[in-house]
Amino acid sequence: MTGKPRAVAVVRVSAQGDRAEEHFHSPEVQLDSARRWARKRRERFVAHFGEIDVSGKRLLVKRPGLLKAVEMVEAGQADHIVVAYFDRLVRSLKVQLEVIERVEKAGGEIFALDHGKLTNGTAATRLSTNMMGAVFQYFAEVTGEKVTAAQARSVARGADHRESDAEIAGDRGHPAQP
Repeated sequence: MTGKPRAVAVVRVSAQGDRAEEHFHSPEVQLDSARRWARKRRERFVAHFGEIDVSGKRLLVKRPGLLKAVEMVEAGQADHIVVAYFDRLVRSLKVQLEVIERVEKAGGEIFALDHGKLTNGTAATRLSTNMMGAVFQYFAEVTGEKVTAAQARSVARGADHRESDAEIAGDRGHPAQP
């Protein structure tokens, strides 16, 4: 790497739902966090990719923003991928492994601002990264199971099965956002 390190951010939201623009702040918050991180580290912020209504469980080839960020590192156009929260990067250990391997093979690094550097560099960091990835995959799978069960109950009662996931499943297992 020559000169200032270059950062690319990935901003992901699983479901925008019915939230109108004025009530939909998560992408802005994630992007602002990534920009502040880059500024604090004196890195050049070269790009960001939004993935709205994109599941973190999707394969990398079905994650256009994350795929582009990985390809930028592989092409030498960026040095770091940054996400505000670990679970915004991936919710699949398979995809996590692929992303980290490709980025590290290209000489890049991945940072989740709520966790730190995500790496397979040592046994200890690999364990930490994989444990956190497993937790986020678990929550994604449990949420999916709850939604499926709630939809089945709704259909059995004759209710409109097009209700939003939030209306059907209720609590999604995440702390309330201020």
